Parts: sequence; structure tokens; C-alpha cells
Amino acid sequence: MKNKKMHKVMIVAIAVLVMVSCILPAAAAILPENVIVIEGDVGDKFSAGDLVFEIVSNEEMDRVLSQPQTRASEKRWEITLSGTSMSKDFLVTKDYKYAKVWFRNDSPDDEGIVFNITRGTSTGTVMSGSSVVLESGYSISVYSSTAWSASTYYANFTCEAGLVGSALCRVASTKAELDI
Repeated sequence: MKNKKMHKVMIVAIAVLVMVSCILPAAAAILPENVIVIEGDVGDKFSAGDLVFEIVSNEEMDRVLSQPQTRASEKRWEITLSGTSMSKDFLVTKDYKYAKVWFRNDSPDDEGIVFNITRGTSTGTVMSGSSVVLESGYSISVYSSTAWSASTYYANFTCEAGLVGSALCRVASTKAELDI
């Protein structure tokens, strides 16, 4: 009797192991390697290397989009996200060595937007830690805790179901000048 029970338990354990070994690789294949999924509460911060991702309120996002450029920072661009893929460049110089990108995912289909920052070209080397998925209904800002090297960088946005949202980039001579 004990052997039959033990045999059934082993069969169930093996079946679960097989299921898990099939499901986990499939789930991992959904997102590129080293991608952080951004979800949480306003004020939550996620760090990856020198980059800091902060969930911001919709009110802050609206304020960033509507406020005129300050003397302390320079707006590089403001865009409406559309299509399935967009890239927008921003120049970091020796005088303006800090950058901050804000973006909001307004997808009605609960689709996440894949975001990363590349250097040199839109298909260049992805900056370490910059690959994230922003879930629908969230707004974030991303900035570096240290000065950026002078170069042209690209903010890249992708969503196979279609991009819906907005984004903005500012540069400044100090990190504090980027705060709105």
C-alpha cells in the first residue's frame, strides 16, 4: 500500500517538474534578457547600474508636459507615442551632462511598452540597465545618478499592439536642475 502511494506521489512530482520545465522557458522567452518590468506605487524607484527609474503620478507627468522650459534645464523634445516602434535622439554635451526622460503608457489594451536607451544610434549598444517594460497606466522618469558621457543617445519605445502615450526629454548641467 505504501509503495502504491509513493509511486503516485512520484508520478505527480515528475508531472509537475515536466510542466514547470516547459512553462518557465516559455515565460522567459516573452521578454528580452535583463528587462525590468515596472509596476508598483507612485514614488517607487528601481535602480539598474547608474540608472534610476521612478514611478511618477499622472499629475507630475501632466505638469512636465505642460510647463514651459525652465532656465535650469533644456527640453530636447516632447512626443506623442504612436505606431509600434519609435526612437528619439537627445544630445548630452559637456555643458548639459544630465538627462531625464519621462514617459507614460496610456495603452487601452493593457499592453506594456518596452523601453531602452542606446548610444550613438537607435540600434546601437543598449545602455546597461536601461531595458524596462512599463505596464499600461503607469508613468515613469528615468535618469542617471551620475553625469552622462557627451554623446547622442536614443530613447527607444516598442509595443507590438501599438504605442499609446507621451514622452519628454530634458537635459541640464546638474541632476537637481531636472526636477520639476
